[in-house]
Amino acid sequence: MDMIGKVRRMRLRDQLSLSAIAKRTGLSRHTVKKWLKAPGVVVPKYERVKLDGKLTAFEPAPHQALTTDSHLPKQGRRSGRALFAQIQAMGYRGGYSAVTAYIRRWGVEFAASPAKAFAINLVVQILIFHGLLHLIGPFRFYVAIRRTTDG
Repeated sequence: MDMIGKVRRMRLRDQLSLSAIAKRTGLSRHTVKKWLKAPGVVVPKYERVKLDGKLTAFEPAPHQALTTDSHLPKQGRRSGRALFAQIQAMGYRGGYSAVTAYIRRWGVEFAASPAKAFAINLVVQILIFHGLLHLIGPFRFYVAIRRTTDG
């Protein structure tokens, strides 16, 4: 949004040519031309086409393994090499880096998913003195979040 505003200001207020704007901003002339033709103030965004890779046919296996292992402690989970060996036994002929990239993406998506259950405990110390209620600090507030992997 910031750069497209600068480009439009240079064109409309300063009356600069497309090539002059391209030189000052370091953008391509084609990008400057496309931004000036775009309606509104929305920055056009390049969207990469999602192509099927060698791992696409085998994604259910590592997904199920990662989901199953997600409740285990870190030392008890399958490693990337173990998952790679597992899907290689199923016929996968791709590279190890594609598997590790999938594991990283899965971890980000899993961490971003909302917690299914949570508990809140509030600890307050109360003192009743001469019939009056007194709250004694410090207050402690506990939040425990538990993730479940079932849908």
